[in-house]
Amino acid sequence: MRTATRRITTIAATVAALGAAGVAYASWAATGTGTGNGTATTSTPFAVQQSGTASGLYPTGQTSVPFTVTNSNAYPVTLASAKASNFSVDPGHSGCNVGSLSATDVALSDTLAAGATSATKQIVVKMDNSAIDECQGATFTFDIKVTGASG
Repeated sequence: MRTATRRITTIAATVAALGAAGVAYASWAATGTGTGNGTATTSTPFAVQQSGTASGLYPTGQTSVPFTVTNSNAYPVTLASAKASNFSVDPGHSGCNVGSLSATDVALSDTLAAGATSATKQIVVKMDNSAIDECQGATFTFDIKVTGASG
């Protein structure tokens, strides 16, 4: 009987030692935290270019001005609108009243990948009936402002 008791005691001691080793291992496990950082890119303006000719403007008339947009950002953008402003006239026609010119805003919805150029778009420029004779043969310039957002 003593041998059986001794065996049971040895087995119990071995099981207890293994259990204690498992608990000891668990007590040595650890975690940690740290910090990291990153920086955001800065958006760059779209390149807007007239892509064809527009001529034949007259009082109560209109002409379509074709343009394209190039996304110079490192991320895709979705275009929202195009608007013409800051009309001016060539120096040889300085008496022309550029207030007779206007343009219809254009809703856009193209999504351009980084570095991509849009298909040709059109903005319509109009000349109202208040245009005076000094506007005949004039060359007009204006800004085309395109808005959009990352997307």
